[in-house]
Amino acid sequence: MHTRLYLCAVLIVGPAMAAEPSRYGYDEAPTDGYMYAVRYQQAKLACESLPEDLEADYAKAMRLTKEASHEFAKTYAKGLAANLRWRKAAKPEDQVLECDQSQHALRVTVNLARQWFPGGW
Repeated sequence: MHTRLYLCAVLIVGPAMAAEPSRYGYDEAPTDGYMYAVRYQQAKLACESLPEDLEADYAKAMRLTKEASHEFAKTYAKGLAANLRWRKAAKPEDQVLECDQSQHALRVTVNLARQWFPGGW
C-alpha cells in the first residue's frame, strides 16, 4: 500500500520539480567576476601550469563574459590584481588533488560559458 502511495506521489510531484528553474542561478552569465579571477589564480598556484586547451577555453569564457557585462570586467580585474596568499599543500598527493579540483572548477565554468554564449563557441 505504501509503495503505491509513494509511486503516485513521485508521478505527480516529479514532473513539477523537473520544471522548476535552477536555484543556483547559473542560467545567466554572472555579473561579478571577482570569484572567477580568484578561482583562476588558485588553479595556477595549485597546478603551476594549466593545460593549453583549458587556458584557452577559460580565457575565451572570461572574454565573452567581460564583453557581456562591464561590471564583470571591473570585478574580474580586481580579482586578478588582488594580492591573495595561499600556501601550497604540504603533501604531494594533496597538491595533485588541489590541482585536479581547480582544473575541474575551471572546466565547469567553461561549460557554463558555452551555455551562456552559444554563439561565441
